[in-house]
Amino acid sequence: MAQIIDRGRYRASAVEFTTPAMDLTDPQPVEARHATRRLLAGAELDGEARDDLVSAVSEVTTNAALHGEPPVRVLGWVSPEEAVVTITDSGDGPADPEAGLFPARRDAGEGGFGLWLAHQLCSEVVMGRHHRGFTVRLVARS
Repeated sequence: MAQIIDRGRYRASAVEFTTPAMDLTDPQPVEARHATRRLLAGAELDGEARDDLVSAVSEVTTNAALHGEPPVRVLGWVSPEEAVVTITDSGDGPADPEAGLFPARRDAGEGGFGLWLAHQLCSEVVMGRHHRGFTVRLVARS
């Protein structure tokens, strides 16, 4: 299992204290998907975990672009045990502290399921506000 480092309230994997293998600024969701696939090319994750992380990155990047404040920064790391992707924007994040824990109550076609899908697809999802804005941390493990 990946080593976890506790930096105050944010529990980060040790890999996050290394240079990210993926670093994007204001990517379109399609760019974030392609970059995440390249990031995962050498990862020791099964195909389902890879596909799920790519989908979650796309959903959260879309949310950041639609609801957050620029710039949107997408960083990614891979270790033998896991892949970690963070999506940060300069906004405050969702007003609802339970955003993403339950499916949004919306009519068909209205959207609003991105964070909920990320929670369903990833091994771990951490969201938080900080002095630079709002970050969603996505983790995939096989």
